[in-house]
This record gives sequence, C-alpha cells and structure tokens, in this order.
Amino acid sequence: MTTAPEPEGLPYWEFTLGWRLRKSLEHAGLQAQQIADELEVSNSAVGRWTRDEVTPHPLFLQRWAEITKVDYGWLRSGVTPGLPKPRGGAGKRNTVNKMLDNQDDFLDGLLTACTPVAAGF
Repeated sequence: MTTAPEPEGLPYWEFTLGWRLRKSLEHAGLQAQQIADELEVSNSAVGRWTRDEVTPHPLFLQRWAEITKVDYGWLRSGVTPGLPKPRGGAGKRNTVNKMLDNQDDFLDGLLTACTPVAAGF
C-alpha cells in the first residue's frame, strides 16, 4: 500500500477526520471500546473510523461529538468555531506550522473552546 506524500512542512495526517476522532477521545478520556458501546457499533468500526479507512455516517459523528463534548462542526470539518480560516498558500502553511509548534497546548485550548460549556450553551 502506498501513502500520499506529505506537503512540505505540513504533516497531512494531523487534521484528518480520524485524527480529530482520536483527539476527541483523548480529550474525553475515553477508550475506543467505550465509544463503540455508546454508539452501539463494533470496536472494529471505531478503529476503521479513527484510522481514516471508512467515514462514519453524520449521525454517528453528531453523537460522537455529544459524547466527547467537542464541537460537531470541528469534528466533521476541522474548522474551529470563532477562529478565522487561514488563507491559502504559504501563509496557511505558516499558520498551521505555528499552531503545531506547541500542538498539545493548542489542542487542549481548541477542544476547551469547542465544548458547549465554554461556548456558553
């Protein structure tokens, strides 16, 4: 099996749906089997979703977001509510690279900002 080449300076895998699913589980402190039980799907289905082998139905994504307490829009598309979208070209790569400099702190802040409590819901 071949893999797609990484764009220069930007690891392509970090912002895939599978990556966001894994990070939301980590944020919620859940294991794959726990979310599988909540969604009433097999553990192997969750594994395929988190490895980007199969895309889950939007209804499963909505429920996943509710269970892990992350924003559905972010989980589905990777766009963070309230943050400006980076503009194309090198500027976009530079913005992403700056965010990745301290990825864990960025992710914690991002997921906190996306929770219903932080958003004032």
